[in-house]
Amino acid sequence: MLEMSCQDQDKYAAGSQFITHTVGRVLKMLKLESTPINTKGYESLLDLGENTAGDSFDLYYGLFMYKKNALKMLERLDLAFESLRKQLFGRLHEAVRKQLFGNGERGHVVQLNYVNGHGNGTALTSAAKAERLGSDVTRVSRRKQFLDIFAREGCRMVEMSCAEHDWHAAGSQFITHTMGRVLEKLGLGSAPINTKGYETLLNLVENTVGDSFDLYYGLFMYNANAMEQLERLDLAFERLKKQLFGRLPGVLRKQLFENAEKSQVLMVDALASELPQNDVAPASSLEILNI
Repeated sequence: MLEMSCQDQDKYAAGSQFITHTVGRVLKMLKLESTPINTKGYESLLDLGENTAGDSFDLYYGLFMYKKNALKMLERLDLAFESLRKQLFGRLHEAVRKQLFGNGERGHVVQLNYVNGHGNGTALTSAAKAERLGSDVTRVSRRKQFLDIFAREGCRMVEMSCAEHDWHAAGSQFITHTMGRVLEKLGLGSAPINTKGYETLLNLVENTVGDSFDLYYGLFMYNANAMEQLERLDLAFERLKKQLFGRLPGVLRKQLFENAEKSQVLMVDALASELPQNDVAPASSLEILNI
């Protein structure tokens, strides 16, 4: 239990929950699907999208209205995404220049360096494919013993072709690293009352920022749908902002009319209190009440 005032609790909750629900709703709009080789990071995105989509838009809109810096947070999120895209496209242009003007020794081939992710292999999903195995019992047994080494370390082994693995991995890991790098640019910090969803965002940043930009760029280059995913992410964020801003004018109009009605009621009550006890009002007062 943490001791804090209601004001502090509301301040921390509004800030962390607003960015959590914003990211979750954007992810839900992308309609991400599970793959046979989900990483922990991708699983966390799927869970976040499902959990936040279950809450009403009124709750999300309430977080938007209550948080003083909500508009600034949306702007920073937009700028962070734009900055990441410029990094990718800037590297892409550099690669094209090298391909066009590189020396003959390299054969005009763009070299992309991959760096393995950090950490151990615990709870990872790994793909394996049997090649030229045949039905020889000894070879089948040897293969099983080899794969059991990874299984004992906590890996879940899935049999699939290399092409199928690359197709699933490129799509799911690219969106995972994209969200992690966008959030990293926001400089999110831990709060005394982190929710599970907000912890998911912090962990995602920690896990993805440790990997090199070369790895992320490789996911971009070798994912045939990378450009489409970036565009869909941008469109989802813009649509969410339109939903928020589209409701704002209606609320303001309602507040204005409610305030006007309240003012009119107060005026009538004030005038009524000035009436004589015999309920006979001066002509001027009656004229005002009939307006």
